[in-house]
Amino acid sequence: MEPEATELRRPGGVTFLAILANVAGLSCAVAAYFTDFPLSAAIAAYAAMRLFTGWGLLRLKRYGWILEQISAIAWIVFAGLIAWRTPEAIGFLLPGTMVSVAEIFYLNRPLIRGRFRAPQAGRPRAAIAGWYGLSLAVAVVIAAVVIPNILTMSGGNPQKRTMADMRTIGTAWEARATDINRYNAAAISFPTGGVTQEQLVRYLSPTYVKVFPMKDGWKHAWQFGIDQPWGTNEPAQVYAIVSYGKDGKSQGKWEGGATTQFDCDIVYSNGTFLQYPEGIQQQ
Repeated sequence: MEPEATELRRPGGVTFLAILANVAGLSCAVAAYFTDFPLSAAIAAYAAMRLFTGWGLLRLKRYGWILEQISAIAWIVFAGLIAWRTPEAIGFLLPGTMVSVAEIFYLNRPLIRGRFRAPQAGRPRAAIAGWYGLSLAVAVVIAAVVIPNILTMSGGNPQKRTMADMRTIGTAWEARATDINRYNAAAISFPTGGVTQEQLVRYLSPTYVKVFPMKDGWKHAWQFGIDQPWGTNEPAQVYAIVSYGKDGKSQGKWEGGATTQFDCDIVYSNGTFLQYPEGIQQQ
């Protein structure tokens, strides 16, 4: 009985790492949903691996010990690449990097390493399931805070891509207006109501923008507007670019200023965001 009792005593630090593994798995699973294929497939595979690692850590399995260190090294490399491309994300990535370095040293302590090398004594499945369920519950609570921050800080999330593309279109539109002193086209043979994306692509690309962004970050169509119809001789002085957000549906009424919902519209006009996401976003 003595060997079994010793083997069943899992260090608290290992349980903590198992919870972190589940948090990472859930966070990556959500991130995969907001990412285009084939990158989404790679992120989803990593999410599954992290959840598998959490299971292995709770059972004191050798593969859990190995996979956790591989994940720690992968995070350090990933954080370094992101920080190099997006310096403003360093503050968000640094805590995870420090934890990754610390856990590598922790897992290689002789006492901890020995637990994963000890023979398995048949820990009751009910007890393992209970610990795993508890760690998942804690992971869900933590991920509810972590995921919105990941989506907000990451330069690749749909909101960031949408706002960057709106600036690209707006800059091109303004460059053309500088040349001809108007945001619309003089009357020739074009429709006289508003402006369409096809018209903008024709007049802005490739002279003012090499590649015209055809959809927003959620793959929804843009909405464009000008204060004078495209085909009139009256110069247009105001333009607007609108993304309907995650749900692709118009709010119907804009309050302007900062928003905290992924479904809120994003409105850009004459070089300024009139309505825009800011801070932690909610589903």
